[in-house]
Amino acid sequence: TKTLTISGEGSMGEFFTPNTIPWKEFRSEIVTVVIEEGIVDICDYAFYDCIRLKNITIPSGVTLIRSHAFHNCKSLTTVVLPETVKTIYDHAFEYCPKLESINIPASVTKIGYGVFRFAKEATPVITSASEEYIVDGNCLIEKSTKTVIAGFANSTISTDAELVTAIGRCAFQGCTGLEEITVPSNVKSIGVYLFENCTNLKKATISENTRAISDGVFSGCYNLAEVTLSSTMTRVSKLTFN
Repeated sequence: TKTLTISGEGSMGEFFTPNTIPWKEFRSEIVTVVIEEGIVDICDYAFYDCIRLKNITIPSGVTLIRSHAFHNCKSLTTVVLPETVKTIYDHAFEYCPKLESINIPASVTKIGYGVFRFAKEATPVITSASEEYIVDGNCLIEKSTKTVIAGFANSTISTDAELVTAIGRCAFQGCTGLEEITVPSNVKSIGVYLFENCTNLKKATISENTRAISDGVFSGCYNLAEVTLSSTMTRVSKLTFN
């Protein structure tokens, strides 16, 4: 049936590399995953390289999505998270180029680094009811710091200073579907490697209140044809246009 069923009570366990996952030899064959109630977390590397997995619904009771859980799920389009999830760890949905829909439920209090890195051509409908995170212009924003932590090919950075004043490191990294972007005047700082490997990015505008460009912001953007910087720019860091 090409279906992986996970059942039992409690944690899925601890696995420190992708090659220690019990079903590792079937990763390229798995099309459907059924996680039964009673499971409380999605372990590190759980579905790493499950390149045929298309969608998944995670049952109520799961509180943690651990690191690299869905790394390189190339066919993954839809993720439904329950209202019990509290933490999404680093790189959880990294290299998921086809993502179309994912929700950030109200229960989520912490999202790690690089959760959606290398989203490539992904243009998801990302929704949020969380007190800690909001979605605006299809950007995922951490409310406490007013920082965009993830963007996609169809994202627009808010011009509202009450929502956004910074863009975090690697927020658009590897987003190959992105062709044009404007960093508006309410943004005062941008993180390292922000647009690295956005290989189809052709035009970028950095507005006047961003006074410095961090390391590697446009590294690997080999189709970049036009960049507009303001006269108030004071620093362009190493490897910016590498």
